[in-house]
Amino acid sequence: MASAGIADQDLVSHSSFFDPSWYLEHHPHLRGELHSPADALDHFMAKGGRLGYSPGPRFDSSWYLSEYPDVARAAINPLVHYLRHGQHEGRQPRRNPAILLEHLLWRGLAPVMVPRLWKVARAADEDALVRQHAAWALARWMALQADWQTVERLLLEFGGERIAVHGFHGPLLLAIDAACRLRHQSKALALLTKLRRFATDHSDAALAQANVAAASATSDLDAEKPVLACFNALWAKYNLSPIQKRDLSRTLSLDNLAGTDSLLPAIEKTDSHPLVSVILPVFNAEKTIATAVFGLYQQTWPRLEIIIVDDASTDTTLRQIQRLCQYAPPHQEITVLRHARNQGAYSARNTGLERARGNLITTHDADDWSHPQKIARQVAALEEAPGVVACVSSWVRTTATLHVSNWWVAEHWSEISLSSLMIRRDALSELGYWDEVKVGADSELYERIRVRYGSDAIIEVLPGVPLAFARLQDKSLTQSPGPTHLATQYVGARKDYQDLYRRWHERARRDTRFYMPRHPDSRLFPAPLALLTEQMRVQCSDPLDRIQVSGWFDPIWYLHTHIDLQSRIIDPLEHYWTQGLAEARDPGPHFSTSGYLVAYPEVHQSGRHPLLHFLQQGRQSGHQPWPILPGRRSKREDWPTLLFCAHQANLRLFGAELALLDLLELLAEHKVNLLVSLPSAANRGLLSRLLSCCVAVAVFPYGWWQSGRPTSLPTVRHFRALIEHFRVDRVHVNTSVLEEPLIAAREAGVPVWLHLHELPDKDEELCATLAATPSQIASHILERSDRVLANSNTTAAWLRGQANHQFDHAPSEQPTRAQVPIEVFLNPVDLDPLFALPPPPQLADHCRIGMISSNLPKKGLTDFERLAKRLRLLDPSVECHLIGPQTDALASVLQRQSWRTGEPAIKTQGYTEDLAKAFKPLDILVNLSQFQESFGRTILEAMAAARAVVAYDWGALPDLVEHGVTGYLTTYRDVDAVAHYVVALAGQRRRLISMGLAGRARAMSGYGRTAQQQALQGLLRV
Repeated sequence: MASAGIADQDLVSHSSFFDPSWYLEHHPHLRGELHSPADALDHFMAKGGRLGYSPGPRFDSSWYLSEYPDVARAAINPLVHYLRHGQHEGRQPRRNPAILLEHLLWRGLAPVMVPRLWKVARAADEDALVRQHAAWALARWMALQADWQTVERLLLEFGGERIAVHGFHGPLLLAIDAACRLRHQSKALALLTKLRRFATDHSDAALAQANVAAASATSDLDAEKPVLACFNALWAKYNLSPIQKRDLSRTLSLDNLAGTDSLLPAIEKTDSHPLVSVILPVFNAEKTIATAVFGLYQQTWPRLEIIIVDDASTDTTLRQIQRLCQYAPPHQEITVLRHARNQGAYSARNTGLERARGNLITTHDADDWSHPQKIARQVAALEEAPGVVACVSSWVRTTATLHVSNWWVAEHWSEISLSSLMIRRDALSELGYWDEVKVGADSELYERIRVRYGSDAIIEVLPGVPLAFARLQDKSLTQSPGPTHLATQYVGARKDYQDLYRRWHERARRDTRFYMPRHPDSRLFPAPLALLTEQMRVQCSDPLDRIQVSGWFDPIWYLHTHIDLQSRIIDPLEHYWTQGLAEARDPGPHFSTSGYLVAYPEVHQSGRHPLLHFLQQGRQSGHQPWPILPGRRSKREDWPTLLFCAHQANLRLFGAELALLDLLELLAEHKVNLLVSLPSAANRGLLSRLLSCCVAVAVFPYGWWQSGRPTSLPTVRHFRALIEHFRVDRVHVNTSVLEEPLIAAREAGVPVWLHLHELPDKDEELCATLAATPSQIASHILERSDRVLANSNTTAAWLRGQANHQFDHAPSEQPTRAQVPIEVFLNPVDLDPLFALPPPPQLADHCRIGMISSNLPKKGLTDFERLAKRLRLLDPSVECHLIGPQTDALASVLQRQSWRTGEPAIKTQGYTEDLAKAFKPLDILVNLSQFQESFGRTILEAMAAARAVVAYDWGALPDLVEHGVTGYLTTYRDVDAVAHYVVALAGQRRRLISMGLAGRARAMSGYGRTAQQQALQGLLRV
């Protein structure tokens, strides 16, 4: 054991993942007991790793233990596990942002996620594993689009194939697939060599070799022998008979396969062999039915009943079936049934099931081919395991020319074939029939069996060894674009159906009623409309079922609109049900959760879920899914009507939202009708103040613009209806992050003015949220606005610079839109309560500095932490206060403070709307934002409160602060300089007070009520 421990320690110490200096720096509470790199290593190996302490920036112990609970249960050091096992199993060393982007890519957010994945894949400063995973994710997406050149580039040039490991062959398989399609033989051969190292004993190697052999051949005829040799060598490993061409005069293809008669075992038919009924539903399969039927004719199992159900084909399928019946072997029984009208494949299966006499029941698709021993091997597996209910075998998907492929390949090409399910008749007597939907009922029955009889009730025959070839063709229900495409298993009809039947299975488990009748009076559970073959009454006992099929919950819209949810992997509907209501989130573009509760308070009082109330009762009672709340002011027809569009209305209000509220309350004193749209009514105080100065407030769902995000057309229609109903003369959009009101105004022929409160050029967080560069944000503003009102000279200068650059660089052959007028319109701020605040006292035994913010990292929390540490050394009498809401970033700061003995604890105060109360105990306000403030509202408020300010010479703050007169400005992130000025002011009380009074005078002259009323005159011109 000792040697094993030493080996583990050596393994970790020599890896690139352990960094002792980083370990000591990022776990500062350990500094008292750890004094050297050796101490750090000993601590990490003894207990640190298991406690979730990370060894360095490239490995996240806490995440690894959380992501892989088997490692946590084993109580093993996570890095040791990764180095010995995890990296070879395809596990990740830390959170991989590409995995999240890939998840969202398949959940309907491709327009936003594809550019993000490209950015990650190209990022030279990103971890190699992250870049490679991004390339792999993009390659799968491009394979779905059949863009094989890009697939190959992503996998080979960008390294996507490098994440393949033993047991996870997908990246190599897709790379080989692309190279073969592009006839890049040398690349295909090199990839095949690499695959063989990972898949020596796996069928993937033989299947890939078949593809490479075909691609390397000079003609189809030359490819036949090596391709057949690859398949036959694979089957020979498992004592399966070889195959050959059925018609020697024709080219080898999926439709020209047969067993080798001389090698097929002769099994004499006796009553001791169980009868197997094979149900084969057929619809318009005139070109493929012979392949399926001849494959069944060659099955070696001696007692076979083939039931072909023609689902009202409109081509020559029925004649083909009648012709094929002439070739049936004598030991097989053939029954042909026909539907009078098309009812779907599962209805055809059920028709066949009603006629089936076999002890064992299985199915077969009309365009696939099965190995001659497929059924015999499945029967043998069931006979050897009498306690098992059913079995399945594997298949691979191939083109008609036997090119193995699969755009959604993950681990392997071979996969379980649900249509191969062979089940005992006794089980079906309890389970009943297939659900008669268009797609997905195979999965439902498969899972129903496992829920009823246990996870071991179904066994897999020859796992990973294909016993059938499934045909890849564009026009199948699973392959063609539309509501039944395989991709809808991630979001859409297949995903919804899966959720719905799983809830029924849980109810059935409790009630022990799993029987699915053939002709039920009502459906046992709902199904998406796109999958229904006929309308029928539904037993809808689960509230989530009702929401999921109502059409009012839109999972793609939910993720697009609630951008914060794009930072984690969630199920949108589950999140909405468990958390969304409490967070006042909306389910889709047509229903406002918070607005409904405000409009119909009795729903809130009853505790009913608002959307369920609307679906079950409110809709029939005439309740509106999103309300237009009447304001306290009446609309005057002789006054112009302005629509102001807010971008958020959370429980806590900050800069831009407060500016809008102050502006509206000022405008209410003038002859103008004010109309407001809110994306949420969660802030009742805000809503009340808006209703007091407006003719109406419309509350309906809308979210932020993101680069690539499709425009929400329903939201555009809602804005357009609002504009037309109130005969709006001009639309004002309070921020650059909205899109739909800009489009609606343009469509309605109404001018739109945009109030710019952002400086994207230095706001990385905003750009990341919008998935856009500053230039793209500028284009979004300039292309959709008729006038821009910038909240500071700095903001206006930034946009003018962007406009000039884009105007100068517009393609000469394209007409350039006239430059949009950009003018400065300072944020109105109600400063009167702060003007009334007395200045700091003349005498004080200590100095209090404070920072008022949203307490997000970008607001400079870490710099404030450094400032507090520096002030402790320079002047311990200075108190440091943080004023704002509780956030994760603030919690981290306070936790670090508690570890540092001898340093002052930063005092905190929660969020408050009473600014006079917040400023009263302060002597100095500091602003240490790590992004460029576009206006600096808290700076202006501090000046109005006669408080001296110290801030970075950064963004628009120099527009407000006159250095040395109303405050001090320092170089960006020069915390030492900030500390120097704070200490100087703390030691010169008169200077501190005079500077504050100078700031108040500047605020009165430039931003007081008179100045604000003068600024409004330009805004009132319509």
